[in-house]
Amino acid sequence: MKQREDPDYDRLFEVRPFVDKIKQGFSIIEPEEYHSVDELIIPFKGHSSLKQYVKRKPHKWGIKVFARAGSSGILYDFEIYRGKGTVHNDTGLGISGDTVIRLVEGLPKYKNFEVFTDNWLISYNLISALKNYGILAVGTVRPARLKGCNLKADSELKKQGRGSYDYRTETERNILALKLYDKSVVLASYTNE
Repeated sequence: MKQREDPDYDRLFEVRPFVDKIKQGFSIIEPEEYHSVDELIIPFKGHSSLKQYVKRKPHKWGIKVFARAGSSGILYDFEIYRGKGTVHNDTGLGISGDTVIRLVEGLPKYKNFEVFTDNWLISYNLISALKNYGILAVGTVRPARLKGCNLKADSELKKQGRGSYDYRTETERNILALKLYDKSVVLASYTNE
């Protein structure tokens, strides 16, 4: 056990061998073409420094886990959130981007696997990084994560009515940003081959 002040201190050191064994078992499963990366909460009401509160989840208190699952629901990889140091990638993508990069490490590169995720995890820089690995990505995205991409204003799309949209394509990397008005405005981004 390393001291808490040590940068390599693992808050899960007591259960790390068990967690690693589970991950090893998941890694032998042949991956599907479509994967989703998201956060989930394992319900837990006891005392733990790992316990989190996430108000938009059905179980608001528990252990936060980032997971990659296939379209069939099979879990392929996961990472238990431990705060700073959850992932040690230094890609410059922030904790959300680093988490996705860490979770897709087990996917074969340049085989056109597709990863779907939500607006907390995805950004233009992450989509671009995944494309470097030959992994396609799709997800809703926050407007602030598409700086320099000038799409029509929400009010203009609302005036045009339900089903109206605007999009921009970054031709060098073939990355598309789409803004769609349905009941509200949805902003999505994805890559093509």
